Amino acid sequence: MTPNELKLGSTERSDDQGTYTAFHRNCNYRGCNVELTSRNRVGTGLICRECNRTRDRTKYNSKPRGALEKAISAANRADPFRAKAHRLLNDVIDRPTSADPKQALQSYLMTLEIKSLMRHFPNVATPNLANVG
Repeated sequence: MTPNELKLGSTERSDDQGTYTAFHRNCNYRGCNVELTSRNRVGTGLICRECNRTRDRTKYNSKPRGALEKAISAANRADPFRAKAHRLLNDVIDRPTSADPKQALQSYLMTLEIKSLMRHFPNVATPNLANVG
């Protein structure tokens, strides 16, 4: 711990994962109020990692878009399957250690692959062999 952190009343704690610093401050981004520790604080500000990701994504989505980004957005609106795959991929990137987003992405990609393979099958009902006579 730095001397400034000690002055602010921070304490060292330990658990099964090792030693960390508790800053006795809370995240102040949109009422999050998560206690900040050396494991979840970003930089020197009063914001946790999850809120920092949300803030960065908000900044990215709210900036003026160029012609290329508008074209990509139009393509996503035209192809909802692609847009859903991108959303699931972003979830995996945001939470790389969680198994649920990975499973959802794999499941959705498998569904798309099966649909593309079945697209070549004829859409004709098979004749009933019992009535052949």
